[in-house]
Amino acid sequence: TSRAGVGGASEERQAMKAHVSIILPVHNAEPWLDECLRSVLQQDFEGQVWGYH
Repeated sequence: TSRAGVGGASEERQAMKAHVSIILPVHNAEPWLDECLRSVLQQDFEGQVWGYH
């Protein structure tokens, strides 16, 4: 018996739900941090943003 497509579609859906972490190691960067975060949020990522503090 063939199992074609059984895992493929599920794996594709999981890939579409990939999580992305953005780490900004900064030191004395307060003057540019707001601009940096706005730039990150303006990207065309179509997932959900979970934490913006």
